[in-house]
Amino acid sequence: MLPSAEPDSSQSSPNRDRPLYSSGDVLLYLPAPANLATVTSAGDQVDVVILGPRLSKGISYDLLPIGLMEFSSGNHIQRKVLAIPGDPSLQTIKSPSLEQLQLNYPGVIEILATWFENAYSDQQPDFFGRER
Repeated sequence: MLPSAEPDSSQSSPNRDRPLYSSGDVLLYLPAPANLATVTSAGDQVDVVILGPRLSKGISYDLLPIGLMEFSSGNHIQRKVLAIPGDPSLQTIKSPSLEQLQLNYPGVIEILATWFENAYSDQQPDFFGRER
């Protein structure tokens, strides 16, 4: 399980001619479809996309990773862990795996893919389920 972190609003796509963010995790034309956080563990940073209700900043949450999103951005590969809150009362999405997410919540992957493609890249992200 991973704790949450402050959203990272400094990123913009190198494929764009101007920053895409007005403030926070908001494209100039569309807010992020999920909570975006950067988690630091043992000196490494991991970007996390938390599916569910808007979470408060500055509070740690237990998270259940369910998959990985990967896409190219400029000259490097970006990876983001897909997770849901560990607390059942915060789980508006109750899928323990990417496969269950796709089955029980049609369209979520496509929404994420479209948003991240337009925010960070000109390529559709790839999604990978976690091993069970």
